[in-house]
Amino acid sequence: MNILLYFSKKIIEGFGYPAQTHRIVTVDGYILKLHRIPKGLKRVRRRRSPVLLMHGLTFSSADFINLDPNRSLGYILADMGYDVWMGNARGNSYSNRHVFLDPNTDPKKFYDFSWHEIGTIDLPTKIDYILNVTKQERLYYIGHSQGCTIFYVMASTKPEYNDKIRLASMMGPAGYVSGSPQPIGQFLAQFIGEMQRFVDFFHIYHIPQLDLIRSFFLNLCRHDEYIALCMKFYYTTGAGFSDDKQLNKTLFPLIFRTTPSDASMKQFVHYFQEIKSGKIRK
Repeated sequence: MNILLYFSKKIIEGFGYPAQTHRIVTVDGYILKLHRIPKGLKRVRRRRSPVLLMHGLTFSSADFINLDPNRSLGYILADMGYDVWMGNARGNSYSNRHVFLDPNTDPKKFYDFSWHEIGTIDLPTKIDYILNVTKQERLYYIGHSQGCTIFYVMASTKPEYNDKIRLASMMGPAGYVSGSPQPIGQFLAQFIGEMQRFVDFFHIYHIPQLDLIRSFFLNLCRHDEYIALCMKFYYTTGAGFSDDKQLNKTLFPLIFRTTPSDASMKQFVHYFQEIKSGKIRK
């Protein structure tokens, strides 16, 4: 069972919040899913301003709602009086459809993108859609990791969109990543040519066996004796190193219900190129 099919609108409604699912189509045919919490449980007298939340690499909109209302950013913002929109990048487990490409039968063409396309096409499309639905001229933006990268891409390549942003807040921003503490990324960046040949030879265009990976860690991390292993995997593959005291270990079973979400291998390769060159390039 793909937990992500359940873990969206129903889970939001399960906490008593109104929820909506919106689908938009990009100019190059990707069908993207937006999850919306139009209002919180607390009364607000002022007009609700829209805020768009964008996830990091291998994550999804579920990461903003997968805990209880006191610990999930989506609910917290809704209760503060915001109209909360949570986006999903093309190719992830919520946005894995296309007008004419099938990710299962034609993965090479479907996953032929990196975070450059997410920043130049997906993000502007989401912003225009949200502003049109809410009848407002500007919105707030909150990005996490890759969600920051794509904002930098959009803001530099499509500067006209800067006027549509009230305020942009970046969490764990992935801009210049050559100094990243992520050991696996630093290691693989030194062998970027070999890695590209490897994924091309074995036709690896996205993260394989996602359900199996999620199921494995979901079950493993329920047991106290394996928490240390879960932490090592979480830190070294995505989060970098941190103070263990800043991470609630009991959350791992919840985290791995929705993580990792799918992504194109070209997104990873693009970051590895950045690590090696020290520059942000197309």
